Amino acid sequence: MLLDLHCEKKYDSIPINIQFVRKCFNVHEDLEDSYIEKLLKIACEKLESITGSSVIEKDWVLTAKRVEIKLFKGPVRNVSSISVKTRNGTYKTIPVEDYYQKINLGNRIIILSEKYMDKIIKVNYSAGYRVNELPGDLESYILRMFGDLYNGNMESKAEEYKVSKSYTMNEIRI
Repeated sequence: MLLDLHCEKKYDSIPINIQFVRKCFNVHEDLEDSYIEKLLKIACEKLESITGSSVIEKDWVLTAKRVEIKLFKGPVRNVSSISVKTRNGTYKTIPVEDYYQKINLGNRIIILSEKYMDKIIKVNYSAGYRVNELPGDLESYILRMFGDLYNGNMESKAEEYKVSKSYTMNEIRI
């Protein structure tokens, strides 16, 4: 049973090089990087809402009460700790020999020893892409959406991106 999944830290870096975007869209030199980055973040967050994955790198904390735990927000970069809740309410790190990790259909799964059955388990992990790691199809989607945001075409493209017009207009205001 999944008890909780929350983002503990969101990194500022986006997985697409801003200079690459400037060249692709012939963005004027006077336009600040922060504006380009804001539009890219909107596109990344929209893609995250569609795919359920982490596009921008984040640290996640998942709490569950089971011995087989699927890490939902991929791509998983690193599992930093796995711990069990003790009787006094604190968490104790689980030794490496008490679990293993496997990948099934692209999802990272933690398999714990049966002695952790019916215990509350907490997994800290990071997921998302860094610059130049984004798969081509995801990068293409983000670039296409960036182009529409940059050129002011989101009103007409809202249905295509499954975004409400109020969402796009509120998000791109500076």
